[in-house]
Amino acid sequence: MELLDTYSDNLQIIDASKSIEEVFSQSIVYIENIIKKKGGDSMKLIIAIVQDQDIPSLIDDLTENEFRVTKLASTGGFLKSGNTTLLIGVEERKK
Repeated sequence: MELLDTYSDNLQIIDASKSIEEVFSQSIVYIENIIKKKGGDSMKLIIAIVQDQDIPSLIDDLTENEFRVTKLASTGGFLKSGNTTLLIGVEERKK
């Protein structure tokens, strides 16, 4: 939860032990809220499965570069032990 405290504007934890439909729905709501907050800019979504030990430095790097990050937390289900899934929002820059 330290990451959530540090990056509360850029990080959202979603419980991935729920059904895939619930995880998807919660992720979409979070992303839509960010897009509205940022003025409706277009955003692409990257889904990354990362080894747990790499998560802290990766989230630091992503948030420092103004990416939006959602960490899917799970104790089972479709995530394998030792891996974490990140949803990374990438804004398309207006020309």
